[in-house]
Amino acid sequence: MNNPFLGFTSDQIQSITGRLQAEIIAQLLVPGSGVHLETAIAGAGAIAGYYLLAATKTSFAGLKTGQVILVEEINIKGPQLFAFMSAAALRIGLPHSDHWNATVPVDHQSLKTGTELTSILRPALERIFTDAAVDLPLRARLAVLVGLDFIKQGNAILNADIGKSILSHAIVAASKTVP
Repeated sequence: MNNPFLGFTSDQIQSITGRLQAEIIAQLLVPGSGVHLETAIAGAGAIAGYYLLAATKTSFAGLKTGQVILVEEINIKGPQLFAFMSAAALRIGLPHSDHWNATVPVDHQSLKTGTELTSILRPALERIFTDAAVDLPLRARLAVLVGLDFIKQGNAILNADIGKSILSHAIVAASKTVP
């Protein structure tokens, strides 16, 4: 049966998000140390924010990487993505909370900026999305699912509310920053 949110079967969604998750881990792996969970969550959020912005078809001509950009369409599509994220979090068993916008504690910050994460992750993830024929507007939702799964899988070492804050902050920052 098709998932009403994405237009793909549940098996297809699991396959795509599994490939995305594996690629994020591979790209962020530090030999001898593993992957910093907060950075992986922020990476998924940065990619979601990037694709949220990219779906607006805004031109970045003449703008510098890392420059703040405000696009009116984000004020419409952003809350829609957050509503999807909140519903998806409940669907996968994350506890309900209102901590999506809480400040991320200093000791749980990503080790890389959103711009760095987008630069590192985008090429490989772009290939996965292209191979799976995922339309641009749906890519942000799939990236959100990956971030939520990182939060769920890491719940033993990272409080889910902190994970939600990391994910939401990364989405917002990337959706308002020139990649």
